[in-house]
Amino acid sequence: MRIAEIKKNQLENKVLVLGFDSNTLESLKNEFNVEYSIGDNNGADLTWQQFNDLNLPLFSNTYDEKYLECLLDCKKSYQKFIDIYSRRYFYVTESISEIYNKFIIKFNFAYFVLKKYEINLVIFSNVPHEGYDFILYLIAEHFNLHKIICNQSPFSNKFFIFNRIESFGIFADLPIISKNTVSEYRLPSDWVHLGGDPKFYPLNYPYSIKKLLIEIFAKPYRFPLALVRLVYSNTYIKNIKK
Repeated sequence: MRIAEIKKNQLENKVLVLGFDSNTLESLKNEFNVEYSIGDNNGADLTWQQFNDLNLPLFSNTYDEKYLECLLDCKKSYQKFIDIYSRRYFYVTESISEIYNKFIIKFNFAYFVLKKYEINLVIFSNVPHEGYDFILYLIAEHFNLHKIICNQSPFSNKFFIFNRIESFGIFADLPIISKNTVSEYRLPSDWVHLGGDPKFYPLNYPYSIKKLLIEIFAKPYRFPLALVRLVYSNTYIKNIKK
């Protein structure tokens, strides 16, 4: 669906908004009929961290033929989910059964939200890359829901916009919704995700002895893997600081 069409019928669309900060979320609520939101702040109905940690409200699904068809369709992309979801753990992967269980639980909740609120438009703040957002995308694809996927750009207050992951980078086919702008973009002196900068994420959140104790207290059978995780973490931090 073209952006102009969506804007024309914005009050008729029941919208799920995914991943935006509080200010952007409020702006979207002024423009769209936002039925449910998952974001990075408490202003959303659910934070993405709660979704990822399975800290979910009570819900229930009708496990009918439509549910089964959707699940089987989404499971065709399960290997992609595993690859995407690998960014959510440090150093040592979770067990195969744990990853599959999380996939099913997240699928069930995403399915529940989309059905309960009769969502027909999903707005993503970024290309699905966390795992849970990829599941929402797969379900939206299965039911042919309208989608708007935003992606950060070097232009202030502007996004690249497309409606399918496969369309990323093919912007010639997308509607023109603003005038061309010179970005005056310059490469940053420090990259957030690269190098030995002290602000680098793994340095701020190493796998410590405290975290090891918390993990084995909750799941004692993971003690051997927890030890490996601790060794990997310490080795990684030492190498980064060299």
